[in-house]
Amino acid sequence: MTEHPALERPNRVAGKRRKALRRGLFKLFAWLAISLALLISLTKLALPWIAQHPAWIAERLSHALGVPVALVGAQSNLRRQLELELHELKIGDALSVNRAYATLDPLGFLPGRVWLKSLRVERLSLQLLETERGWQLSGFGETSPTALPDWRELLKRVGQISLSNAELNLRAQDG
Repeated sequence: MTEHPALERPNRVAGKRRKALRRGLFKLFAWLAISLALLISLTKLALPWIAQHPAWIAERLSHALGVPVALVGAQSNLRRQLELELHELKIGDALSVNRAYATLDPLGFLPGRVWLKSLRVERLSLQLLETERGWQLSGFGETSPTALPDWRELLKRVGQISLSNAELNLRAQDG
């Protein structure tokens, strides 16, 4: 007993459609993977050129952090991810460091994404002093307490802020 030929056709058509859908999804995935690899490669190639323009980097950092940023120089670092070594970085009126590292997101140009994935500050020396009014943090340069940036807001704008080789001195006020 063989089945009627008209009953076999819908199964063949559905099978061909599934096969075409799988092939299309595979091509889409391959296209996306190649595009992402190309984007990362182009960003790595552009990193030395970007490092030659510290004013542009400072402008982008200022936009990403939401506070004014000044920068003397930058150097590309291709050994690790997409990273820029920033020289004499000044964030707002509060924080001034000799060296910091910014890790970039190659998809940062997309809407809703920030191009700055992380900011690592090196050799920061802070003092925490207990006074009659409570604890006071210093080491950010000559600033008023209102000039300090809101670190929680900075963390929302940047994926990660880390301190490397930092020093924190705790002191109690005598008297």
